[in-house]
Amino acid sequence: MFADVYKDKLVRWQREVWAKPLTGGALAFALVNHGNNSATVTADLSAVESVFPGAVSHGRYTARELWTNATGTITERLRHSVEAMGV
Repeated sequence: MFADVYKDKLVRWQREVWAKPLTGGALAFALVNHGNNSATVTADLSAVESVFPGAVSHGRYTARELWTNATGTITERLRHSVEAMGV
């Protein structure tokens, strides 16, 4: 089950964040930008916790961007620039 966990109701029509807990404690995110310009889309881990209790238990995650394989560490929010009409 995926859930929309984007917290900003004012821009929800333009940006979405979909999250899904995976086995082993991992999380999958889809950051969606429906806008006509690139935008920074933010996934707030507290929103994930409110939809999937217990899913955000590690406090610190290694994030991997699937298109480039770039990695980084996130603790509270995952932010990424998403091209116009992109994921």
